[in-house]
Amino acid sequence: MAHLIKIKLIVIGTLLLASCSNFPTVEVKEVTPLPHLKQESSLVRDITNLNCVPASNCLEIIIVNVGQGSSALVRMPNRESILFDAGTSSEQKAAIEQINNAFNTLALSHVDYLVLSHPDKDHINLLSKIEKLDVTKLKSINLSDVPESYDLAADFFNKVYDSNKVAENTKNCDKNLKNKQMSVTCYDTEYANNGNNHKGVWPLGAYPIGAYFGHNANSRSLVSGVRLNQFIAIFPGDAEGITEKKIMEKANKDLYNDSTLYVAAHHGATTNNSNDVEWLKAMIPKTYSFSAKKVSNWLHPDSILINSILKTPQTSSNLGRGNKHVFTQAYIEENNSKKRCNCDFEYNLFNTLNSGNTHYISDGINYFIQIEKDTLPNPPEFPDCPTTVRCSK
Repeated sequence: MAHLIKIKLIVIGTLLLASCSNFPTVEVKEVTPLPHLKQESSLVRDITNLNCVPASNCLEIIIVNVGQGSSALVRMPNRESILFDAGTSSEQKAAIEQINNAFNTLALSHVDYLVLSHPDKDHINLLSKIEKLDVTKLKSINLSDVPESYDLAADFFNKVYDSNKVAENTKNCDKNLKNKQMSVTCYDTEYANNGNNHKGVWPLGAYPIGAYFGHNANSRSLVSGVRLNQFIAIFPGDAEGITEKKIMEKANKDLYNDSTLYVAAHHGATTNNSNDVEWLKAMIPKTYSFSAKKVSNWLHPDSILINSILKTPQTSSNLGRGNKHVFTQAYIEENNSKKRCNCDFEYNLFNTLNSGNTHYISDGINYFIQIEKDTLPNPPEFPDCPTTVRCSK
């Protein structure tokens, strides 16, 4: 009886939290940003302290361990699902296995909404290999650019459109769809969500922030958000500095300010000012997630970003728990050449290389983080970073 009472109280508490939201309770194209409340989202160390039931009415996000790539699976409190990207430049079979594990963990049988940040292979080349990504059950696809640019996912888009070729008659994203109930929205011109120009069909609590700034696929990434009351997660794809700058200039700040989870852009790179320090200060994330493989030619994530995170205001006060050793590859200049080195961190940073699938669970106020592992198997034999590279607190 006590157990039943506890469950009832959890459900009632969740309903009360949901009632605080200004998001509409039906699927619409306009979303009103939530007002900032005095209470911030806080990390809890015991999942029973959440006022929701996992695989039922919590907001749940799994950053999938796809190696050098990107994929995140989200289960909304109303049980709808979102898949953000699905690609890897690492071993595809292992990545698909981890994606399948994420579906099982969240008790999801299909994807309702698909969000594709940009058409690089390490973000899209697994689309046709995911069994539970059933085009006939998709409600919408939101993507940066147009389908023609997604030639590496042509086999997937051939299931979306009537045409036998992706490049044929798909400039108008919403035309010639095999699933007539589905919506496809292309962000193929500069776009910033100012709170009154919500574009595309998204599930309750998810929204676009900005897209298509710059002159390459990365800088045109579709930056998106998911929110339940005070828990905000930001999915930036491989956005670069120009994207972040334009968003800060033009987008409604309530869509990204005081965020809880930031999935680091471009796997933790600082190329072309990705993950710029001013962008980090604007978001003030409480926890960071990285998705990169053990030995990366691109040095993802790099020490420049880690140092920026450690210097970001409020970071130290927001820290709860992170990987015991968050492995990152830095580089040092020696004899006019660059050499890799290893850095360990003990902050609230999660690298899927260490953590495996990283699972965030929230009731809209508090959140819990569940990881698969907390060690790095067979770390690369690079020297430790010198003291000139800040690698610990």
